[in-house]
Amino acid sequence: MTGSRRVFASLLIVLTSLALPTAARDLEDVLVDVGNQIGFSTHQDFAVETIAASGVGRSQFEELVDINSNILNDRLLPVSSSVGGFTFEYNPDLDVYERSTSTFGPLFTERAQTIGRNRLLVSASTSYLEFDEFEGDGISSLAASTMQPSFKVTTDTDSIFKDRDLGADLDILLDLDIEETVASFQFTYGLGDKIDVGVVVPLVHIDFEARATPVRRSGEPLLECDRGKFSLDLCATSGVSGTTKESEDHTGFGDIVVRGKWNFLNRPWVDAAAVVSATLPTGSPENLTGVHTMTFKPGLVVSRDLTTPAGGLSFHGFAAWEIRPDDSEFEEVEWAAGIAFQPLRAASLSVDFLGSHKMHNTNIGSDRFDASIGTKVMIAEGLLADFNVILPLNDDGLRPNAIFTAQFEYTFGD
Repeated sequence: MTGSRRVFASLLIVLTSLALPTAARDLEDVLVDVGNQIGFSTHQDFAVETIAASGVGRSQFEELVDINSNILNDRLLPVSSSVGGFTFEYNPDLDVYERSTSTFGPLFTERAQTIGRNRLLVSASTSYLEFDEFEGDGISSLAASTMQPSFKVTTDTDSIFKDRDLGADLDILLDLDIEETVASFQFTYGLGDKIDVGVVVPLVHIDFEARATPVRRSGEPLLECDRGKFSLDLCATSGVSGTTKESEDHTGFGDIVVRGKWNFLNRPWVDAAAVVSATLPTGSPENLTGVHTMTFKPGLVVSRDLTTPAGGLSFHGFAAWEIRPDDSEFEEVEWAAGIAFQPLRAASLSVDFLGSHKMHNTNIGSDRFDASIGTKVMIAEGLLADFNVILPLNDDGLRPNAIFTAQFEYTFGD
């Protein structure tokens, strides 16, 4: 299915999935459960006791934990701009509100202009992405180490495990399919000539499937044994057998965003605005649709609007700091910069670069760079259709090959 067809189909997926029963298990448990089934888990009593007795480190699934953490804590889908394609400014000489920008602007980057007093922007969008890579490696062939140093299982029980050298030679090969669809509903109201307030309500649907195969790094076949005889289950008939699969899906609200903008500077050469937003923990951290804590994001926007013989032209830049009072490990600086060009009265193009940097040292997804390319088309006066694709420019963290978004926005007001 092509990207554009996926975008429209994804909205149907989200809406129809509301009628489905809720998942019986949390999505954050899928990766752990698939490991449990083939025996590699600190939750297994036999494994924990054996490791403790041998004096080696705990069995670990660091890669699995990192993947879950990236889905939950990294904002892979930027929130759309708080102001739509139509912005208005009061002209005291004519006692009317006039269009204050020469382009319809970008979809995922802020600009300094506000919507205008007593005007209301309503928009609905759908975004689709399929995760493809984790730290530059395809998620269909990830290797997760199980236990650190090798050790011998010693037990009085006459078993196939007796005096076996286990641990260091074992890996889990992971094959993951993770798809996410987000339907967002946005409302922005012009509280004054220079002040906007708004809210974004996301609805998230995630399909999560994990397949795990235990293998020896040496290429030797795995042990054959009576399944269920021990909690630590290392049974398989060959180096590529013993594959197990776990899958779940979940639909629910994500974290609601409330935000405001103050356009405090208007000059012929630049506009500037202070912005602030807060995410409310209305999503489900257990199902990867929200974070555990409220976040705050103060920021600054600058923009410049021009009219050229070829059409409208605007530049915009944005920088913000996302603060997490109860979870500072994931705090980050976000930035964006781009240009919009409108050669026709009813259509504009935009190109933006989006980035983020985590404030604290981390080995996973410290810096992200993306390119956003989009177009806005006026269907009727006040009504725009927006189409956008975000392409990753680096490999940090858990990344899709592309994020496709379609949006309809309408501005009410005289």
